[in-house]
Amino acid sequence: MFEWYYTRNKEPYGPVNSTQLKELAAQGELLPTDLVWKDGMTDWVSAATLKSLFAAAGAPTPVAHAAAPAPVTRHSVSAVQASVTVPTVAPAAPSQAIAYYSHTTDMTAQVIAALRGFPPLTGARGEFPLSEEQLKQLALTARLRAPVRRAAALYFVLFIGGLLFSAAYLTFFLLISSRFGAARGGMPPELAGEIMLWLGIVVGLSVLSLFASRATYRCQIWGPITMIVQFSGWSLYIIYTWVSSYRSFGGTQPEAVIFVLFSLIPPAIFLTMSILALTHIKRFVRRPLWMVHLLVQSGV
Repeated sequence: MFEWYYTRNKEPYGPVNSTQLKELAAQGELLPTDLVWKDGMTDWVSAATLKSLFAAAGAPTPVAHAAAPAPVTRHSVSAVQASVTVPTVAPAAPSQAIAYYSHTTDMTAQVIAALRGFPPLTGARGEFPLSEEQLKQLALTARLRAPVRRAAALYFVLFIGGLLFSAAYLTFFLLISSRFGAARGGMPPELAGEIMLWLGIVVGLSVLSLFASRATYRCQIWGPITMIVQFSGWSLYIIYTWVSSYRSFGGTQPEAVIFVLFSLIPPAIFLTMSILALTHIKRFVRRPLWMVHLLVQSGV
């Protein structure tokens, strides 16, 4: 199990397992003065405190297949360093600290822009938990997440709208049935069947929108793909209806063309949003895990 982190020249490396850590010590890649840490420890400690680590340091045995693990960036260890700070040899000068809760001390331009308009904050001050580069990458990840969340919210709105429309449609059907029953001995089976068919279609698409909303929020690509198919079918149905009416009446009127164009606007917008969600999902899931987890956990 890869559980150990260590530092050389103030740079974090790892994770490595216990065997690799011993091999690094045997080869001189890890010195007793270096620092080590693993999950469960409250602070970094000197490697010399691990008695078993340098037990055979007097007679190192080279291992052909062993190699020092590649250095990792602060992106990959930021989750570990969220609660543990790599100690430095000498404390940084006060002017180098980023007191990001105060408007009267040095801050990066990005932090100043983010806090512009806030009153003087009184929270804890100290070293900024993320580097400026990490903040930029986190902002990029949030922008990739935004179209996905908008599409998921749209699908949920369509679910609610479909239920309300179905309720109104069913009420209308019952009113028409009662009038036909009183005046003509009942509604024709063909008309009743057509009304119930459309009611079932609307209810089914509404339920599908609900499942697509949940799937899209969790970055399942089948969610936006399903809605792309649905909105494409919606657009094709509008065009098909217009073509059928055109043939039936032997021509068309400008008013009919305008009506069709306006009818195509909603499915075109929804289709575009779904395509954007699909493309952004693929990029969002390739972002560093800690960024994805942070945004999803915070509901962003």
